[in-house]
Amino acid sequence: MVSSVFLLAGLRQPRCTGLSLVMSAVSDEFLQRTGGEWAGWQCDFDEHGVLKPVDDKYLDEDIIEYGIRPAGFELLATERVEDNHLHRRFLRILPAMGCAADNLAAEVSVSHFTSHDLDRRLCGDQTLGVFTLDDPPGEGGDHWYLRTYFWAASGDPLTPRRTRLSFRWSGGRTLARGKLVRMAVERRWAEAGKLDLELNQGGASLKDGKASATGCDASFVAGVVGEPCFASSTAASSAEEHTDNESSNQIRLPQGIRILISPANDGCLLEISLATDGAARVVRRHYGANGDLTSLTYS
Repeated sequence: MVSSVFLLAGLRQPRCTGLSLVMSAVSDEFLQRTGGEWAGWQCDFDEHGVLKPVDDKYLDEDIIEYGIRPAGFELLATERVEDNHLHRRFLRILPAMGCAADNLAAEVSVSHFTSHDLDRRLCGDQTLGVFTLDDPPGEGGDHWYLRTYFWAASGDPLTPRRTRLSFRWSGGRTLARGKLVRMAVERRWAEAGKLDLELNQGGASLKDGKASATGCDASFVAGVVGEPCFASSTAASSAEEHTDNESSNQIRLPQGIRILISPANDGCLLEISLATDGAARVVRRHYGANGDLTSLTYS
């Protein structure tokens, strides 16, 4: 059953005209869900769904020699809500080098969404726990930048879980050439601000912007992440095992995620689904022949 349909009349950005009250409720729900400290794993996949393990430039020689390349990065995310603005900071924890378990390094990136940004770009279905937050072409690149959020439908309400998917999309019938699909599976472990206290107590050095941090303690990171990487079992995947993805225009990822691309009314349909316990939640983005987004459907 379709729960939400937003008709966008060929707009180049997912603005839900005429639905201000509905979208205000969506925005309020999204901000309530997303605010806090999140921890989990982030992994990259190519256009066929093949895992791209951590690049050699992040690894020491022993890890490379023994073939124990990590499938992805541990990720700490702080999402802070102020006056309906969303401030996000991501710490991508780099693999330990030698005996540096109490002094891990991290890549730091920061981004912000104003309330105006959210009004223009955020759509979703509160009941399903599914949201999209897309950047149209011309705002940071020549392609769409698509973000899809699935909140876990069940589990401990004190530590909610989410799956995030992001990638660049041409607006045609393919992912942007040469770009990766990024997937993160995370749990919220504290209210926003808790991580800063932990880092300051540990003597970590942290800078805003695209920068780096040092002084992250490995035992603390492992404790808040709380589980092995969701993609570890797929680390040995090969392109040959994903030929069905290429031929059928679909990408299958861990945790029940599927991306399906198919022609529709002189344009195309991009479908992203997450299947759990025999049921699937689905986001359908419809694009016209010129690459404009024409509708969003959640079911």
